[in-house]
Amino acid sequence: MNVSYDYSQLIDELKSDIDEGLIDPEEVIRVQRGETRLFDHFIVDGIGAYTPYVDYFFSSDDTSEIEVEEIKAKDFLEYMERMNKIM
Repeated sequence: MNVSYDYSQLIDELKSDIDEGLIDPEEVIRVQRGETRLFDHFIVDGIGAYTPYVDYFFSSDDTSEIEVEEIKAKDFLEYMERMNKIM
């Protein structure tokens, strides 16, 4: 069984920022995950949980108060598009 998450809004926002030249696809951005969602009816890769991404930040944004991961914008977009399709 696979898991999916609706990243449609975040995908649209990131594509818009790339199209407007605000973010280069090769640029490393900071991404934030939301709350972990537990699954009691199936296991994904041995784990019964998924922690979706909920936001991204420009490299100039101050993210010192929150936990973030770094990833290239194009890789983040590809990940979200893939997870948006998996059911």
